[in-house]
Amino acid sequence: MERKFHFTIIPVAITFFILFLLSCLPVLGASASPPSTIDDSMKGRCSMTITKYGGDGYTPSTAAAGTLTGTTADAPTGGTPLANVIFTTQKVADLVQEDNALQYKVTSSDFASWAGSNITVGEVYSSATLQALINGKKAGDLQDISNWTGHIDPHPTNADGQTAFSNLDFGLYIVVETDYPSNVTQNALPVLISLPMSNQNGNGWLYQINLYPKNTTALTELDKRILTDHGITKNYAVSIGDTINYEVPFTAIVPTEGLTSLTIRDTPDMALILDPQSVKVYLGHGDGKTELTRDTDYSVTSDGGKLAIDLKSTHLNTLTAGTQDYTVTYTGVLNDQAVMGQNGHTNTVAFDYVKKGDPPTKVTTVNLDDAHPSPKVYTYGIQLSKLGDNGAKLQDVTFTCHRDGQPAMTFNHNLSDIYSPSTAAGSQESLSTNANGQINIRGLAPGTYYLTETKTNTGYQLLKNPVKVEIIAVENSLSGAVTAKVSDKAVTMLDEGGENTTALVPLTIQNNRGFNMPATGSTGTITMVLLGITLVGGATLLLIIWKKKQV
Repeated sequence: MERKFHFTIIPVAITFFILFLLSCLPVLGASASPPSTIDDSMKGRCSMTITKYGGDGYTPSTAAAGTLTGTTADAPTGGTPLANVIFTTQKVADLVQEDNALQYKVTSSDFASWAGSNITVGEVYSSATLQALINGKKAGDLQDISNWTGHIDPHPTNADGQTAFSNLDFGLYIVVETDYPSNVTQNALPVLISLPMSNQNGNGWLYQINLYPKNTTALTELDKRILTDHGITKNYAVSIGDTINYEVPFTAIVPTEGLTSLTIRDTPDMALILDPQSVKVYLGHGDGKTELTRDTDYSVTSDGGKLAIDLKSTHLNTLTAGTQDYTVTYTGVLNDQAVMGQNGHTNTVAFDYVKKGDPPTKVTTVNLDDAHPSPKVYTYGIQLSKLGDNGAKLQDVTFTCHRDGQPAMTFNHNLSDIYSPSTAAGSQESLSTNANGQINIRGLAPGTYYLTETKTNTGYQLLKNPVKVEIIAVENSLSGAVTAKVSDKAVTMLDEGGENTTALVPLTIQNNRGFNMPATGSTGTITMVLLGITLVGGATLLLIIWKKKQV
């Protein structure tokens, strides 16, 4: 009997041991799930670190609405950190435990008012309900909570794209991007963050939260060039009075909120006159561009020679977030204030814009850069010197000037004794030497010119042929450099002070007196003539007398 009892008790003991192990399994499993209680010692010690990225280059593996939360291991790759992005946050709800789940009791009337009629202060909502509210919004719906009661002052991101809110209490917070750089076309949505929150593995609580909100960024671009019969150029040499055709292609950023204003400005120097009536604005670049309607889509003003083209709200309100290409064309004329040579003349262009919601004084300006410099316009001149016997300076000798196969050019003669090409009333063909024996011609494009002497001083003969002068542009020069020839012989061009190098073609014409008798000659000349006549007459008389004697 004792042996039988011994074998009976062993199975019973084994059964109780197995039941004990099974009873322990739920306890082991519970240790792998989130703690049933939050660590109250972390109250007031929570934090949010925001790292702001821009661009379309990164693809985080676990993202919701462009935002990652969790640890630093969740950081995206491929994005560019953005500085000077402003964030503000505010606690909007308390954490409560209902139906064995963590839920949120709304405490902020400002949040409830923004959220809409479905949210009431004092009511409890699940995270899914509140997240659906955020998902129903779009970027730009909420950008300023500075008037919300209890908000935390704005924090800007640093050069690494980071900012942090620390010493935060438990609760649900809304994080809002209130301002961002001008190259952002799509800012981040407001995001709700629970402090603390469960980690991604569901086995613990996070009290220090890392956020990686993304912005879509774009680049502005601005260029200016000159259109010629031979193509597009940045350096163009013209004569005074010639028309210059400008083209300004640019790409503007259109942020989520849209634009209040977009203005293109051209500021010429004193030698360039822009024509406001010639302005045309196109949507797009190249052959596919379409012309906008003046006074409907844009307006043009000119003040003190400066040109301003304003895109109107009727057009701006049709734009969608992203970028928009434009092309603007207009003409200008080089006037007689131009300097000669390689210094040249520029007119700078820029465009500026204001985002909707920003004050009118918060203007973003885009200028030309080193990769897209302002084009330059150049012009040149001829300095003619007329000399007589012994280097005498001959005054009031006149010339005309013409180009190959063209009639004589006409010029304006100003008070500074400068002749510049002109077709205006009162312009003249005749060029006259001054008291220094000079003719100063300014404002000629490269080309071949012929100077024909039409009147000279008494006792001098006119030049038999026109004098050929060539101003030759240096091929592929980016500085306006030219060379010159006179009568097919190379000459060294003169500078005109400062940076105005290779400015003037030197041309010296020297004549000697002719042999024809002047209308009112000197007494010595008359005496010699009379003496010659007397001698010839006397010799003739002697010859006649001698012949008679021979007979």
